[in-house]
Amino acid sequence: MKLSEFKKRDITFYPVLFLERFYPEQARHSVLSLSQYLFYLFLIGLYMLQYGNNFPYLINLLGLAIIFLTFGVATLMLEAFFLSYYYSGLTAEELDAGRIIYQVKNGDLVSAMLSLPIGQKLQKKLGLRSLVTDNLLTHRQMAVEYEKFELPNLGTDRFFTTTELVLGMYRQDQGFARLLSDNGIGEHDLMTAINSIIKESEELAAKERWWSRENLQGYVH
Repeated sequence: MKLSEFKKRDITFYPVLFLERFYPEQARHSVLSLSQYLFYLFLIGLYMLQYGNNFPYLINLLGLAIIFLTFGVATLMLEAFFLSYYYSGLTAEELDAGRIIYQVKNGDLVSAMLSLPIGQKLQKKLGLRSLVTDNLLTHRQMAVEYEKFELPNLGTDRFFTTTELVLGMYRQDQGFARLLSDNGIGEHDLMTAINSIIKESEELAAKERWWSRENLQGYVH
């Protein structure tokens, strides 16, 4: 299927991608991390209330903390919604491929990928400086035409993977391939790097699903 023929709404996990547009993964994780520290400070504040009015603004601060913690709980529930999609057979590799497709503007897959966390991780894995990739994005003259880019095959019960999509970029986008070649990076290096990133993402996602049978068994033992 051509990229120009693909409709984003046809992605089976479109609701996840739509919500991420307004509340990105990095922002959610930052809020959850901050909520953990704030929760402990909140408990300390409650303990300090036992000493009377020595801290006149403490009640106001605790009120603000409750508001933020409520937002943190809502974020935790939203994060559980995202992670629950793995139970329908969705993998981190398919999710990242969907993120790239959803982010595409004017048919430029490479620019979409490099604007996402997976693209930034790939740059680090390959040892590419941001100045090099910024130069590529600024002078995009060899990007494959939107109508001609051939997407990986879609299965009846699966979305194509990030590995398949990135390989398609490498083989069809001469500007992207030339950038990598000029920095001594070949197809094997690219695939090794992307597979390493996907493996790390899958392992992290598995740990975050604390309610999964495997993780709950770990707590029991």
